[in-house]
Amino acid sequence: MRTRINKHYQEIMERDNYVTAEKVKNAFLGLEHRCHTLMQVFNKHNEDYEKQVAAGMKAKGTLAKYKTVYKHLQEFLNIRYHVKDITMKELTPAFISDFEMFLRTDKHCCTNTLLYVKYQ
Repeated sequence: MRTRINKHYQEIMERDNYVTAEKVKNAFLGLEHRCHTLMQVFNKHNEDYEKQVAAGMKAKGTLAKYKTVYKHLQEFLNIRYHVKDITMKELTPAFISDFEMFLRTDKHCCTNTLLYVKYQ
């Protein structure tokens, strides 16, 4: 039983970058549900957008901007939260404000760039 609990703990840690007793208990009891993560969703968005660019439906320049924002978001998560990804449930207004501040201060993005990122 201890081995199975440790296995679930490691799987959750690798997937979500944080573990709670409730998550381990639910995984052990088979009640666990897989959460989508921010970077997974963003990556899927970029892949779908790339297909639309190839089909001539979307602009190639916009795809490049999305890829740049993706890289900035990866860096932000690593620097500020020391994780590679977070679940969508963890997104808060504070997280978004922190990311906006990161783009302004660390990446020196202008207001027009931030508005583009914010409303896409």
